[in-house]
Amino acid sequence: MIKSGSGAFQLVVYTSAVGRQLRSDAREFHALGAGLAAIHRGLNDYVPVHPVSSLGRTQLLERPLELIMARVSTAPLRGSLERAVERLRPVLDGLSTLGPGYGVCHGDAHHGNTHIDDSGAITFFDFEDIVYGLRTYDLATAIWGTFGRGGNAELWDALVRGYNTVRPLDEDEGESIKFLIAARHIWWMGLHAATWGQWRRAWLDATFFDRSVELLGHICRDACGLSDV
Repeated sequence: MIKSGSGAFQLVVYTSAVGRQLRSDAREFHALGAGLAAIHRGLNDYVPVHPVSSLGRTQLLERPLELIMARVSTAPLRGSLERAVERLRPVLDGLSTLGPGYGVCHGDAHHGNTHIDDSGAITFFDFEDIVYGLRTYDLATAIWGTFGRGGNAELWDALVRGYNTVRPLDEDEGESIKFLIAARHIWWMGLHAATWGQWRRAWLDATFFDRSVELLGHICRDACGLSDV
């Protein structure tokens, strides 16, 4: 337990994850996809010791929207954000929460939270966002995490192919990924709106929310086919 002027905090020390962070390499992202599928399959019969929250429309869209709106500087961008949420609501509501496509997920499965060793084995860490949700949300997060970090169609295709080698996705699951990328981005903006001022990063500047809403527009139009966002 560490005490500071703002309160007491628990400190936990872990051993280092084996290997190194993934590179923008199709073979490594294929392994990442297979590793995610193995986690999902292994968690089918997992019974949590502590309560695990659910990740649905409220957590991905509604709460973030409330937090973000006041931080977006222009009416056109606020309108774009509202239209994106409006278009994504029925999509998320229509996704099935039955069967193996729904269950315990990592919740923050971008490649920065994984290591790969020389044999190609993947180690996942940072499970603090573990949730009950759509398993394809983890794939969407892995794709989203490559934006601006070397992401391209070859990597994304390799990720999904790797996943399919362990737990084949049905057509609806595969179609859901693009919409969950947009939902992940909205969730991420909401996270920073809720914690604004707590984390010191150069990119968390006065233009952060405007830039992030502009990127959301590109995701919705170019990936999701939502032309009016």
